[in-house]
Amino acid sequence: MSMPKTESSPPGLLARLRQAWADLTGDGHGRSADAACDALTEMSAEQRRLVDRLIAFSAQRVDDVLVPRADIIAVEASSSL
Repeated sequence: MSMPKTESSPPGLLARLRQAWADLTGDGHGRSADAACDALTEMSAEQRRLVDRLIAFSAQRVDDVLVPRADIIAVEASSSL
């Protein structure tokens, strides 16, 4: 269950990212690119790192992280630890 937002509470990270993306792609309903940049610069350092990692992750291909099935080492489900 999420907490209800008050009128004075700032929008969350996801809402700001959605709005910034809409502004940058032209779906911002009249908001400028400056407004998108402002929304992105208001993020904390931790939030910026998260977005940077998401962008880096989205640039990866499956081949970059794929482990061939022959190289996977398995343990029987009935084995004791």
